[in-house]
Amino acid sequence: MKLFYKEDITDVAKLQGYRFWGSNHTFANGSVVSGNECYCVKHTCAPTGLVNAESCRMGAPAFVSFPHFLNADPFLLDGVSGLDPQEGKHSFIIDIVPELGVPMKVAARLQINLRVLPYPQHGKFHIDEIDILKSVPDVYLPMLWFEILADITQDQAGQLNTLVYILQSPILNTIIWCVLLSLALLTLVLVLVVHYWRNRNRYNMVNSTQ
Repeated sequence: MKLFYKEDITDVAKLQGYRFWGSNHTFANGSVVSGNECYCVKHTCAPTGLVNAESCRMGAPAFVSFPHFLNADPFLLDGVSGLDPQEGKHSFIIDIVPELGVPMKVAARLQINLRVLPYPQHGKFHIDEIDILKSVPDVYLPMLWFEILADITQDQAGQLNTLVYILQSPILNTIIWCVLLSLALLTLVLVLVVHYWRNRNRYNMVNSTQ
């Protein structure tokens, strides 16, 4: 699932990061976003905002979306009542500290839907017809939605702030580069000294044999 950059954010501990979220392109089908044809199953594409999970659920007509069909085709909302998509309550977001690649906050929210279809009539006498299902509309029916929330603590945010400051500080960066350069020069000197002593010992051995 691809998330898209939304905005820069700052948490209560003044830790800055980037917010990525599930936009209207995340579950868009191939007719809307080129490259999303992989969401289609058996050359049939679900409306934008849904991912066909039939192949993962042994053929069951299951579809995944954001809660309350957030960022989905308005057609999906027309088929059911009682839904009220709100970005603050139903969006899928991840906040990342860009310097570290560490998540600050995660709000993973998804909804499971079933597609309801009129039951087809088979046979000359319609003996396979199920009366209760013969007139149902073709809709995507929300069954449940869930969220998984994770957030760093104030202490953790303070520690990350300190680490970001260290990484961005020009003075500390200069010190670190000086230390690394000194270590490199020391290593070079040691190599030259070892090489010199080996050659000297080899020369002494040659002279002693003569």
